[in-house]
Amino acid sequence: MSNIPIPSVGSGPVALHRRPPLLAWYIAHWLASFMAALTSNAVYFFAGYELRQPAEVQLGMAAAGGLVYTIGALYGGRMVDQLGQRRLGTYMALICILVCAFGAVAVAHRSLWGVFIFLLLLNFFTAPLWPAIESALTCVPGKLRLTKRITIYNINWSTTGFIAGGIVGSLALWLSWAGVFIVGAVMSLIVWIIIAFFSIPQSQIGIGHVEDSPEELARSHAILASPKSKTLLHMAWLSNMLSYVAANTVVAVLPTITILLGIKSYALATALASVWALTRIGGFFLTSFWTGWHYRMHWMMISYASLLLGTVALLLSQSVLMLILSQAVFGVAVAMLYSGSLYYAMHLSHGSGTNAGIHEGLIGMGTVLGPGVAAISGSPDSVTPKALAMFVILAIGGGVMTIMARRAKGLTKVDIQPDGNTSA
Repeated sequence: MSNIPIPSVGSGPVALHRRPPLLAWYIAHWLASFMAALTSNAVYFFAGYELRQPAEVQLGMAAAGGLVYTIGALYGGRMVDQLGQRRLGTYMALICILVCAFGAVAVAHRSLWGVFIFLLLLNFFTAPLWPAIESALTCVPGKLRLTKRITIYNINWSTTGFIAGGIVGSLALWLSWAGVFIVGAVMSLIVWIIIAFFSIPQSQIGIGHVEDSPEELARSHAILASPKSKTLLHMAWLSNMLSYVAANTVVAVLPTITILLGIKSYALATALASVWALTRIGGFFLTSFWTGWHYRMHWMMISYASLLLGTVALLLSQSVLMLILSQAVFGVAVAMLYSGSLYYAMHLSHGSGTNAGIHEGLIGMGTVLGPGVAAISGSPDSVTPKALAMFVILAIGGGVMTIMARRAKGLTKVDIQPDGNTSA
């Protein structure tokens, strides 16, 4: 990451002792995540319940959105290192105000093409925002350790995903579907104000991160010195990409599943469809209070097996109870895999914006692969072939991860000791 000071946006320096340096970024992240979750969920349920579109359409929209997200994230990661977290964050927040306004017009005109274009724009312009925030929260000075920083980040976006997904139907009944997107525009405006005027100057953002403990410092040096570190990071990235193969397929198909289960109210449907987002929050708390999963490949593989099981069971739900229980397993698995991907990316690279961009770009690739394959599997509203397609993709991915672990000379059994030594 470049250490050349970048002129700050706003009305002057912010004294670190007077304002918690991480707080502004966390608030901006919470609002931006809420905006993205609220409006993207609105697109899928508006298309399913109001425009009566089959699952095939929502899946196709998700896949196309994932493609532009990948491009935006990879490009945005490099832009973080060039422009700085603060400047890039303000640019993307301003653009998102206009994007949400466009979405309001699109749903007011009941335009399927309009909401599709909105989803493409949302994915492209929010994709660079996440690497900027991830890098900032890693490098902004402060006493909070990296594990806690990433945990709060994860709980931030998972909480907003749960709340936004759960209330979007009720909010649409109260404000209208166009009103949901106006709320998104207002949130984007507040994000811009916070980053531009309340975050610390770019020149005060560091180029490293705070180690979790003295033991973690020795541990990270040992890992960085070992060729196994790259295998670890690549496995984490692959597992996270595959978790989003599943997650973004599930999100796009959930409106169809709730309709097939006889749920006619989209307020109730969106509430039931948000259960996995709630258990994902619990998973993120688990990864914070229990750090035994750090650099342990067997925990990654257990989480991945849970993901496969939860995905297939969720897509094949024959009752509301099955839908809820499968979402519980699915949500915790997604949290574990995402936590590993982001933690390793930031820990092993010391907060690189490029690595954050790769982390987000792989999420986009998963969104292209999963919904794209599901869209062409079976008839438009037939869920069983789509569940089979997800099983095949995830099973192949699990096989690749197993081979990677074995080629790393027993990586699943390596224990990195606090003194920096490694033992099998």
